[in-house]
Amino acid sequence: MPRVVEGFHPSKSHPGARLYHQSWHPDFDDAATPPRAAVVWAHGVHEHSGRFVKLYEHLAASGIASHAWDHVGHGASDACPPGVPHQFPNGLNAVVDDAARYFGRVRRMYPPDVPVMLAGVSMGGLVATLAVLDAGISPDALILVAPLVDVDMSAAMKAQAAVGGLLARAVPNARITPGVEPRRLSKDADAVREYVEDPRVFVGNLRVGLGYELLKGFARMRRRWSEVRTPLLVLHGTDDEATDPRASRRFFDAATSADKKFVSLKGACHLICHEAGASRRVMDEVLAFVSSRAGNGGSTGREWAAEAGSRASAAAGGSAGRGGGTSGRAAGVSNVRTRTAGVRSGEHAFAARAARL
Repeated sequence: MPRVVEGFHPSKSHPGARLYHQSWHPDFDDAATPPRAAVVWAHGVHEHSGRFVKLYEHLAASGIASHAWDHVGHGASDACPPGVPHQFPNGLNAVVDDAARYFGRVRRMYPPDVPVMLAGVSMGGLVATLAVLDAGISPDALILVAPLVDVDMSAAMKAQAAVGGLLARAVPNARITPGVEPRRLSKDADAVREYVEDPRVFVGNLRVGLGYELLKGFARMRRRWSEVRTPLLVLHGTDDEATDPRASRRFFDAATSADKKFVSLKGACHLICHEAGASRRVMDEVLAFVSSRAGNGGSTGREWAAEAGSRASAAAGGSAGRGGGTSGRAAGVSNVRTRTAGVRSGEHAFAARAARL
């Protein structure tokens, strides 16, 4: 069984807000053995990182670690300002900055020869891609699952976009940007029920401010599709009504990655990580893509893990001495714990480091 670690880290882009993170680590016999690879996951709008546990477990069973966090105002992360969830008050750029900083923390906790990849589901695909383009991070691969990378604007959407800036300034928290009805997210009734009954999933319209930030993100990213050069995997259902599979294909074709693959899931809708007939293929395609670019694990050994652990402990002590500032990787972390239900007990070098992110 994988070792699961969860905790909080501060958001520099949203002062005062703590972002929840969790990670799933292969349970190797040698606790100092690094994973074959690690994948950092960004979730979609109105969702949370815990929606994809089966995928994390699937990867961990093959020696691959997964790290994920909840966007500001989503899941267990703090809202900014407090009491106003599902809003990006400092703009999409701030959310992209959160993604880039978390990716950097994860990258630094592993030996240099462990590939660390970035992945995004739905809106997380937009965030992940912008993190590569705008924030200057260099993941070993980019994985996009039913990504929200662009939209074909309807007449109503064009009208709203025309006054979007005005509305975003006047009534940013109003929920008048239409969301997709749950029944249209999947043909699998169980997948829809799981989505609707998840207490950390919000079902309803988007806030005007958040919706306008997404539109600006599409426009910014559209101009730079050809600048995506990292190894790329895109998976999309042909019947997705929440995100546009045609836009994903246009993005994929424009990307100049020499190493890229597009997986079209015929008849699948948006919840391809959960719906019968699609979820298993998604997990297997992601695993195959990551595995083909991963090492065998353990190549760097106990010495590197011990040295890195000492550096992390020193950073944590220094941050505490400064009164819990946000400059150290362990700064501001609280309520960190390792879940033990179904997980083997005992010290694990990389799970312990993840707890100090």
